[in-house]
Amino acid sequence: MSRPHILIVGGTGVFGSRLARLLARRQAFRVSLGGRTESRATALQRELRLIDEQAEFGFVMIDRDRISADRLKEIDCDLVVDCSGPFQLSGTQLIEAAIGARCHYVDIADSRAFVAGVTKFDSAARAVAISVISGASSTPGLTHAVLDNITSAWLAVDSIDIAIVPGNRTPKGRSVVEGILSWVGQRVRVFREAGWEQGRGWSNGRWVTIEGLSRRRAMLADVPDLDLVPSRFAPRVRAGFDAGMELPVLNWLIGIAGTPVRWGLVRSARTFAGLGTRIALWLRWCGAPGCGRRVGG
Repeated sequence: MSRPHILIVGGTGVFGSRLARLLARRQAFRVSLGGRTESRATALQRELRLIDEQAEFGFVMIDRDRISADRLKEIDCDLVVDCSGPFQLSGTQLIEAAIGARCHYVDIADSRAFVAGVTKFDSAARAVAISVISGASSTPGLTHAVLDNITSAWLAVDSIDIAIVPGNRTPKGRSVVEGILSWVGQRVRVFREAGWEQGRGWSNGRWVTIEGLSRRRAMLADVPDLDLVPSRFAPRVRAGFDAGMELPVLNWLIGIAGTPVRWGLVRSARTFAGLGTRIALWLRWCGAPGCGRRVGG
């Protein structure tokens, strides 16, 4: 019996490689690593073959911004998973190609605009009997799973406050840094005091305490939950989502990167993505590996 074929776009990146290892441990899938540089996949392929000696772990040269339905048909995958990021800068060519190839699609998007825009593909996906799932990640996927569980028997919700505070040793690449910096200092629409108002990305810091972790600072983050939580759970007062780093120096530097955005000197703090990635690498051995999430009201 042939194994289901899963194509991971961005398969050699931080999140794509994690997914590939997880699938290899299941010993039930054929996995292809999609990307633009084959040499980056070699070491990961060797590692995956040690985990599952019976599986195929091929490499597929692919650019998600130029992919076509015909190309996905050639690859002949049952499911394509987009782990490439940053989704704040992404188009929807891969979704369109998946629908054209009648191939199921999942991504780990954390971009508010990207996730909101995926609903327009619902009718087309249903017409060819495939699933198109966006945001299958810590935000908004995990957030909503937790909220569905804890509010299932509630009559009403007043406030929802969410915070994510990863440990500094949590792996992060340039796409993660770019994704964060894309909204730092920018205007952010948020539901507060029973109405919609404007905030600024990486502002209004608060302390977050999670059992087993050091106390950490979290600031307003522009993520899909800011739209989806009010829509799905209808809180009467507010729905907030904050994020922060373990190391205070990184929180401070990210805040500094947003200053020229607020002053109108640069359009986006992504200008500092290269420097930010290097700083994250320099400090990667500091702190802890643990990541914390707090969901409450």
